[in-house]
Amino acid sequence: MPFIHPQTPEDLLPELEKILQYTFKDKTIALEALQMRGGDPKNGGATPLCYAGEMFSVPKNNRLAIVGDALLNYILSVPWYESGTPAGNWTRLQYRNITNDVLGEKGLGLGLDKFVIKDYTNPKVSKGMVATLVEALVGAVSRDGGLEEAVRVTKALGLLKEK
Repeated sequence: MPFIHPQTPEDLLPELEKILQYTFKDKTIALEALQMRGGDPKNGGATPLCYAGEMFSVPKNNRLAIVGDALLNYILSVPWYESGTPAGNWTRLQYRNITNDVLGEKGLGLGLDKFVIKDYTNPKVSKGMVATLVEALVGAVSRDGGLEEAVRVTKALGLLKEK
């Protein structure tokens, strides 16, 4: 059964792109970043979603979130490394910037929770879900526009404090 979101993806994506300050070339990767609903195992766990009059089989965002998590670590680590800061400070820097709690709070502050495509049986969007969404969005931007765009979006959203 296709997921029915209160807003259509055609409504969601322009608003999301405005917040991200990034326009996706491939809208399906943006939909994947938003997709938190488990799909049909016979369909590789993907969920059918309609966008621009076409049906797409959209996987859950967990793989993009792994990419985004790795990128956030990388984006944060480069200026840390170049600063010559001791290795012991790295963990504190991560804790202040890229824990699920911090990413969830930042995502909620940006209003990203309203973009989560979730199972209709679970009406609440948790802070952890928003943290996963933030990671998936960073991953999606990198897959769609490259590393430089992911860095730019991450900074534009105020996700990382480099000190």
